[in-house]
Amino acid sequence: CGPFASNDFLMQFQSDVLQIPLARFSVDYARLFGMAYMLGVQTKCFDSPNEIENWLSIDTQFLPGMDPITSHSKYNHWLECAMKVYS
Repeated sequence: CGPFASNDFLMQFQSDVLQIPLARFSVDYARLFGMAYMLGVQTKCFDSPNEIENWLSIDTQFLPGMDPITSHSKYNHWLECAMKVYS
């Protein structure tokens, strides 16, 4: 996984603020598997899109644990800060 996905705090915070589950794969650089899979599809090495699921397993799953009101407030605060940076 990349530098951001390897940070448990960041992954959990993103899950909380976005109110969606996130997963970290057990293999480093899972995106390379995605690229290999696309190449395999193009060359007809794979019969089904589900075949790559056999290669990747989830190491850690992050589920939202923040209540939606707090999550919405933190997200709005982040947007305000981002707008200040870009203005």
